[in-house]
Amino acid sequence: MKFMTCLIKSLFFLALMLALSAFTPSAQAVVSYSKAGSEHTLKTIIVNNYHPYTFINEKGQPDGFSVEIARAVTKAMDLELLIRVDKWDQAMKELENGDIDLLPMMAASPERDKIFDFSVPHTIAYDAIFRKKGGADLRTLKDLSGKTVVVMNRDAAHSYLLSSGLSKIVNITLVDSLPEALRQLDAGKGDAAIMPKLVGIVTAKRLNLPGIETSPQIIDGYTRPFSFAVKGGNQPLLERLNQGLNIIKSSGEYDVIYKKWFGSLEDPQIDIKTAIKFGSVVALILFGFIAWNTMLSRQVKSKTRHLEIEIAEHKLAEEELQQKNAELERFTYTVSHDLKSPLITIKGFAGSLERDLLNGNYQRMADDLKRICDAADKMSDLLRDLLDLSTIGRVVKEPEQVDMNLLVADVLALLAIPLKSHNLTVEVQPGLPTIPCDRRRIAEVVQNLLENAINFMGNQKEPFIKFGVQEADGLDTFFVQDNGIGIDGKYHQIIFGLFNKLDAKSSGTGVGLALVKRIVEVHGGHVWVESEGVGMGSRFCFTIG
Repeated sequence: MKFMTCLIKSLFFLALMLALSAFTPSAQAVVSYSKAGSEHTLKTIIVNNYHPYTFINEKGQPDGFSVEIARAVTKAMDLELLIRVDKWDQAMKELENGDIDLLPMMAASPERDKIFDFSVPHTIAYDAIFRKKGGADLRTLKDLSGKTVVVMNRDAAHSYLLSSGLSKIVNITLVDSLPEALRQLDAGKGDAAIMPKLVGIVTAKRLNLPGIETSPQIIDGYTRPFSFAVKGGNQPLLERLNQGLNIIKSSGEYDVIYKKWFGSLEDPQIDIKTAIKFGSVVALILFGFIAWNTMLSRQVKSKTRHLEIEIAEHKLAEEELQQKNAELERFTYTVSHDLKSPLITIKGFAGSLERDLLNGNYQRMADDLKRICDAADKMSDLLRDLLDLSTIGRVVKEPEQVDMNLLVADVLALLAIPLKSHNLTVEVQPGLPTIPCDRRRIAEVVQNLLENAINFMGNQKEPFIKFGVQEADGLDTFFVQDNGIGIDGKYHQIIFGLFNKLDAKSSGTGVGLALVKRIVEVHGGHVWVESEGVGMGSRFCFTIG
């Protein structure tokens, strides 16, 4: 039955690709927008025929995975998106000049990082070498020596050939689009073309180019971590795009969009008529093997059960590893960009300091120095918090019996100055329990939650914070309650993520609540927030064990 299902799916997938190849929309300038002219409207450019990421659909509208992701992210941040179609090199020029606000799908690289700033990657693509059937066996980049290679102008493949030095041993032919690259290859005007493997396979099918094939390996010299790209230094917009991306991932909207565009390519659905048509033919062929297969399966069933369990534990371990790798890559990009912001500030005001020194403007020098010191302090705080975050779970002390009355009193003593400066009234519920925990770490949890309440109190005339405990399902649930600005329900989950600050201008590094979550989870507990909305105050709750 597995063989029959596999054959049916393969035949159906082939038929689907042939059907898709019959239609190729013409390139044209297309605009898709809502509320054009609004001050919240962002301008962007997409490339046509970059299936399934960006293309023009049969209705003449921009479509594809990256288009839907961009629309979902901007909608989550209450922004409108104006989309235009153009060539890739033109799109990069306009973003560099500030004529557009963002590009929804650019692969980050060291060279591009000098010009643009990038969000956390929303998907990763892998390149491969495409060649004409019957031609030279080109499997790796080293095989391209002396060959003519067709690439899209200013594409990631073009950039890599230049930066890696391969451009010295290959002949590069530049084109404006990936379909043009495959057409030239099919016409014998090149030995190979380099592009994302999935995009190339789908494009060759759509163009009905059966003479084009791809190497079995992917190129391991580089990958394409597709991200939102903004002009270098546009940190406010970048933070909003990162925030929107986190929102759609937390809400599950990202998974729905991903499955829509890539799930069908990985596991196409078969309609019942097609299944009956092909299934009946295959059933006749396999009918003579049914009896033999049944008897054999009974004999080997007991022997293969253990092997099946091992294999299942292995498709699972691999999936977990891939998820961890993706999380690590997102973490790396997020950290690099958060560190880059204070570096840009330091560099900018260092230049200003130099000019003021040459011009004898000593009055402004003090302000320049203060800005530089503030940026350095921000970077120092960020590195300290990240180091602290990395040690949680690896450096754990033996739990001790801790009187929460004394612990809360000690934390409040440390926060005496900010509490007084904000004219805050703090109430601590009497009779707090004694719990087994790492005293220093739980003190960090209490301090971070109290500081969070102080920082987001807003303009309350009678600011108030309460620390208390209540029993629920046999567990002590501690809470920090305030009458501050409150939190919209859609942010209740994502605020515990690393660097997920709701207000980019607020103090702190965006690591505090992530620290709280990690510490509580290491103690076998759970942390969450309750708030009826903006202006209604917040209540942060956590359990231990």
